[in-house]
Amino acid sequence: MTDRRAHLELIRLMAKGDADSYRRHCAELDAEGWDGFGEVVGAAFFIAADRAFASNVSTGEVIRFVADARAEIQDTGFDLDPKAAETLILAAKTGKADALEQLDQQTIIENEMLLLWKFLGDLEDEELNGFLRDVDTLAEQWSKE
Repeated sequence: MTDRRAHLELIRLMAKGDADSYRRHCAELDAEGWDGFGEVVGAAFFIAADRAFASNVSTGEVIRFVADARAEIQDTGFDLDPKAAETLILAAKTGKADALEQLDQQTIIENEMLLLWKFLGDLEDEELNGFLRDVDTLAEQWSKE
């Protein structure tokens, strides 16, 4: 089993809004390596999107969610690519990943992380711990495929 604790901790720090610890942890990962991070973020995003939206989510609902997320982060120095964010959510909900082929890995990870901030920001510690356990399990399954 792969040790994903450092990557999961980064998601926890981001969800809790602990910017200083998040930056320190990023610096540690810069030194140690980011191998496997994309898989962990992808698993986290897939689970969060699945929990946030009904299976029959409309494009309009997704557009409104992304617009709300962009409004919330407008003063942070970060921004979502609205088309990429909408594509990611709809691909997670429909299983139709063809549109993702138009996005580069950096765009995918950046937008997934920003959306995760929106998805996870209101979770209590116990809920977040359970979520991260589920992420670790899914990432492990994906690593074996």
